[in-house]
Amino acid sequence: MINVISANGTPVRNLQEMLRAIYFENEVLPEVIVDGIFDDTTTEAVTNFQKRFNLNPTGEVDILTFEKIVEEYNKIIDRDNV
Repeated sequence: MINVISANGTPVRNLQEMLRAIYFENEVLPEVIVDGIFDDTTTEAVTNFQKRFNLNPTGEVDILTFEKIVEEYNKIIDRDNV
């Protein structure tokens, strides 16, 4: 399994922004601080997201997890832009 996002910086910041938006729609995730650091809270958010959407709960952002996060984020953005 490839961990798509594991480092710090812009990719993590983008992930955190998506997880934060999803958090406001689905409070089963912890509220993530957008700081670009893949910390314990980000890992917990990813794990809870994976559990919520029936993905393997590893806390790592593999391609399936990333695609589902993007899909859910886009639903929120599309709905808010109507």
